[in-house]
Amino acid sequence: MKLSGRSWQTVEKFVRYIYDETGLPAIVCNEKGIITKAHDTKRIGSIHNGALKILNGEVAEYAVTSAEAANNRLLREGYNCPIIIEGNRVGTIGIAGALEITKPLAKIAAVALASWIREVNQQEILRETSENVFNNIKKLDGRIKDISEKFRIMGLEMTMASKRATEKANATGQIVATVQDIAQQTQILSINGSTEAARAGEYGRAFAVVVDEMGRLAQNTSEATSKIQETVSEIHTAIKAVHSSIDKSSSLFQDNVGMIQEITPMMQSLSTNIMQLESTFKMD
Repeated sequence: MKLSGRSWQTVEKFVRYIYDETGLPAIVCNEKGIITKAHDTKRIGSIHNGALKILNGEVAEYAVTSAEAANNRLLREGYNCPIIIEGNRVGTIGIAGALEITKPLAKIAAVALASWIREVNQQEILRETSENVFNNIKKLDGRIKDISEKFRIMGLEMTMASKRATEKANATGQIVATVQDIAQQTQILSINGSTEAARAGEYGRAFAVVVDEMGRLAQNTSEATSKIQETVSEIHTAIKAVHSSIDKSSSLFQDNVGMIQEITPMMQSLSTNIMQLESTFKMD
């Protein structure tokens, strides 16, 4: 487990706190045994052999006695132990000084520092969760507005198309009515012409043929216009169904938008609560 940047900021505060309260210098090594934070900043960046042994599982702790320090000027009396989080050794902490003081102090410090780091991790998780909630709220709000606008435009277009279709159907109906009138007039002319042809006798035979054709034309026209009127009527029915579907779709969409708009404040409240919870974990 690798500590985050904010965790190391906490470690730095912790090392400073130990020195301010006890006057004892401390070091903290990362998961690779490298001194990452230390009261003596010159030591930062160097590898600590004792920390390596602890992290590799070779030893549970590493102590330097006063006798060992006296025989080796590179060593300082003190005690090092692991920082354990969730069962993992994430680093080590060492405090220089008399063993009878530094050993219990370092053990307590390791537990306290692990607790601090866990709190920082919780803050990170809460912060990321809060950001995700905020981002999702923004995305959801944007999508709602986008979909609402698209649906509004689509509804207008469908309404206009339906209106144009209605106008065309009405115009067609008027034309059919006119043609029907013409067919009726033609039928009347045909009947009158037949009467006159009969009166004319032999001289009216040629005219009678024309009159018969006019009658058949009028009959065919009347039948055709009747079928067209049926089709126009069906078109009107279909247009009414389209209008009804548009109204139902609009109503359903508005209901869904209303539900989503009710959820959005709850999500915002959740995000606010998460931020408030995060602030309770912050350490000076």
